[in-house]
Amino acid sequence: MSSLDGFPTGSEQSHPMNALRKYESRLTCGGFTLIELLSVVAIMGVLMGILIPVVGRIRQSAAATECGNNLRQMQIANIAYSQEHDGGYVPVEDLRGDEYTDTPGTGGKWFANKVFYSYLTGENLNRGSWPDEYFCPGSADYGNTSVARSYGYNVTGLNNGETELRQFRRNQIDYPSKMIAFADGLDWKIQASGADLYSEDVSQTDKLSFAVAYRHGGEMNAVFFDGHVERLSKDEVSGDDNLEYWESSP
Repeated sequence: MSSLDGFPTGSEQSHPMNALRKYESRLTCGGFTLIELLSVVAIMGVLMGILIPVVGRIRQSAAATECGNNLRQMQIANIAYSQEHDGGYVPVEDLRGDEYTDTPGTGGKWFANKVFYSYLTGENLNRGSWPDEYFCPGSADYGNTSVARSYGYNVTGLNNGETELRQFRRNQIDYPSKMIAFADGLDWKIQASGADLYSEDVSQTDKLSFAVAYRHGGEMNAVFFDGHVERLSKDEVSGDDNLEYWESSP
């Protein structure tokens, strides 16, 4: 007896497995079975579950590396500034008045200093305007457009009412390889007291006075006065036991 319209004949009915195989063969000739398709989908799901976190970590690592490179270039510019200014690094701020500052009308803030800007970018402007390429990518991801939410300059020991020119000099820093110059921050001025203020719950777009930012997998990038960069955790830089990272003469 022959098969009609794909239905099994009497002999095929007596052998259900044979009928199933032949029927499946007719449905999948030149394609995939349903089981094969489901297997492929399951494998793809497993692979995506593995790859997405890996890609995320690679992206975070790349952002942290770019951030560290920014800080290194900033300190190279700062060292160049000191070589042309009798050993004085770019002031964190200069409150003595416009006649003393490199860039009048800015309060003498480091990130608006046109001379420092020229060392960093090679451009000469009437007034320093922080370049977009020197924002921390981890901060820019939150929509920050101010360097004050990207990087802070160490002002430990200088931020008091008696000091108008808040500036470190090379001969004041005993161990340049141990003292932080710039680091990830939520304020343009950072200091030792702000090393333990950051948490994952704080706003990434609001000022947190003197606070550093551990935005790279629980760590911050910091460049030291000798120009080398390290990635450091809160435990490594906060507290009285770690003041050597912050003070010129610990």
